[in-house]
Amino acid sequence: MKQVACKPISLVGAKVVYRGEGNANLVVALTDRRIVLRFPKSKFADKNQDEKIQCIARYHNNVMIPELGENYVQQVNIGVISYQDLEDIKEAVKYSRPPQRCNKDIFFPKSLIMRDLALPSLEMEACTMGTVLSIELKPKQGYRLLRNCVHQSLCNFCMKQWYKLESNKIEERSHYCPFDLYSGDPDNMSRAIDALIQSPQNNLRVFRNGDLMHGEDRVTDQCLEFLTDFFDGEGKLSFNAVLIRALLSENKNKCHNSQKSRESHTCDKDKSHLPKNCILRAVLNLQKKTSITDAEALDILNDLLGTVDDITELQRLITKPNKEVAKSSAYSDKLRLLRNYMLAVTAKDLSIILTVREAKAGVDVNMIGDYLRVRNKIFCYSWSIVDLDPKQLTRISKYVSQKQMWLEAFRKRNNHELKLVCKENV
Repeated sequence: MKQVACKPISLVGAKVVYRGEGNANLVVALTDRRIVLRFPKSKFADKNQDEKIQCIARYHNNVMIPELGENYVQQVNIGVISYQDLEDIKEAVKYSRPPQRCNKDIFFPKSLIMRDLALPSLEMEACTMGTVLSIELKPKQGYRLLRNCVHQSLCNFCMKQWYKLESNKIEERSHYCPFDLYSGDPDNMSRAIDALIQSPQNNLRVFRNGDLMHGEDRVTDQCLEFLTDFFDGEGKLSFNAVLIRALLSENKNKCHNSQKSRESHTCDKDKSHLPKNCILRAVLNLQKKTSITDAEALDILNDLLGTVDDITELQRLITKPNKEVAKSSAYSDKLRLLRNYMLAVTAKDLSIILTVREAKAGVDVNMIGDYLRVRNKIFCYSWSIVDLDPKQLTRISKYVSQKQMWLEAFRKRNNHELKLVCKENV
């Protein structure tokens, strides 16, 4: 597969703004150039990240764009900066980084170059005005493959919350359930958004002109005041309504209504009424690419390593486009199963970004693409999908073992709470 070309970037005169980070990458924006640079993080200063960045860029451009479409995914390039510019970036962002993310840093002077989705595209810029609202959602897995679950009624996200609580990674578990968001039912979706507002963790971020408006613990009053001002009305209600309408939109804000589902705390695997061409349906379809469990994927991986004998080469094979995988080996059926499994793993952890801005007065709405009305205002919006990295095959064994840890934490925590209730009733 063809290598992605590298482009030299100079930071002379650039305004560097911290945009965020996860466990694997740190993102900064060059706001005057309308791009972001996404650097791989590491615990080791001497680690060469060249092949990793190439693999991510190839996977993004050659696999994910055909899977999800150019309307949602844009081409990425690779940028190269000097080591001095890298040190300047680290200095510029060091006070913005959350302490819990600083166990890794950026040491390698290459990054993915991506359009800054917290700012409007040039097309949106031409027909809009004022403040830009950007909302980043990490919706997580929206369905259950029963054979791959350790609990009969709770989804993996909800199970992991119990583990985080038991291991003191969080003080209070999130009541967000992905199945509420993917249900297609506005009431359930609003409940999911309310839960994200109360406890965003790393699953909801709100930006004003590229500036993050809240932390990981909760959406701040300042953020809600901004939303109220932006929509010229009740901030949270307008926020929920706009986000739901955009999530369900197929074309020019065609909204979908569906029946209400029950209020009980179970993850309802059977009820999903998403429109065929909405963004959540595109994500869900990619998640459903796989038909195998984590344990079955690990068995296939071990079988293939008995023939390929090189996990690096196997990683290259399963991150190729599907037609190239089919030609690559006599073991193409197993490779295809493993490839689709890894596609689904990426889809469970991707992010979707909604960019919203008010339309200019007098603009012909038929000429501006996707839009919606809030009170007396018209807002243009666009969706993008990011965080489409191929996951490492070496992590499959972790996927198998971690579910058992979640189940043990769930049982331990619930047994403890049951004992407390029993003592209160004595």
